[in-house]
Amino acid sequence: MLNLEAKVRARTAELTKSNRVREKLLSVVSHDIKSPLNSLRGVLNVYRQGGFTESEMKSLTTHIDENLNSTTMLVDNILAVDFPANSRVLKLLQRKSI
Repeated sequence: MLNLEAKVRARTAELTKSNRVREKLLSVVSHDIKSPLNSLRGVLNVYRQGGFTESEMKSLTTHIDENLNSTTMLVDNILAVDFPANSRVLKLLQRKSI
């Protein structure tokens, strides 16, 4: 009985540590994805309100494109990691796109 309790305590400690790492990772990834999207939203709002000329907006598009490419690469890399949860997510995405 004591051996089983020790195993349960050890497994609980592992799961707790794993959850902390997962939460930190999700926090960082969430920030890295949302930040360029929020910047893009802000630029578009300013543009719609007449805050940028066509020429200013054109010069911003290079920076916006770079941010979107980096964000897309981040999402692709996350989905490429071989986690069991990712295979479920990919299956759901494939079903929705059909």
